[in-house]
Amino acid sequence: MLKTAAEAAHQAGLRNVTTQVMDAQRLDVVVESFDATISRLGLMFMPDLPGALARIRSALKPGGRFAAIVTSSKSRYIALPLEIACRHARRPASALDKIGFFSLSGPGVFEAALTNAGFSNVTVQAVPTRRWYPSRADALQDRKNSCPEVGELMADLNDAERERAWAEIEQAMGQFEGSNGVEVSGEVLVGVGTK
Repeated sequence: MLKTAAEAAHQAGLRNVTTQVMDAQRLDVVVESFDATISRLGLMFMPDLPGALARIRSALKPGGRFAAIVTSSKSRYIALPLEIACRHARRPASALDKIGFFSLSGPGVFEAALTNAGFSNVTVQAVPTRRWYPSRADALQDRKNSCPEVGELMADLNDAERERAWAEIEQAMGQFEGSNGVEVSGEVLVGVGTK
């Protein structure tokens, strides 16, 4: 992601943009040095979310804005493989709560997290999403590449059990398949706040 961001900045002619890997829970930046901060599909995985939000807020100049995207519980395309992996791994559905994908998706949860961190003028809006894949195999590969939590849930399975689980996930993705490939609709929550 950082490489892509750096390339996009360079192509846009921006020469004052740098990228750096850093833990949001331990930000090492100058206080009040940013006009805006963003987080894309990361906040829900923070073990210390209040600490991370406090550090993000401290990095903002007064009046600075923070915007973040988190997953919504209405994203069946994300939830389905996780549920199948849990069942095959003989883990309770509550194991999904520890993964964090949907930890900010409950009514008012995301808004409360931003407000409790000291952000003002907080708004959270549900935004529909759509993904398209040429085939079910492509959709399955996307889940393998972008959702390592599915593999982690199945880590204790033997090869045959793991193969059966992935086959069931691929079969379940058939519900999203149409004449033009696999088309998945979902939803994200976009939250915005001001320092």
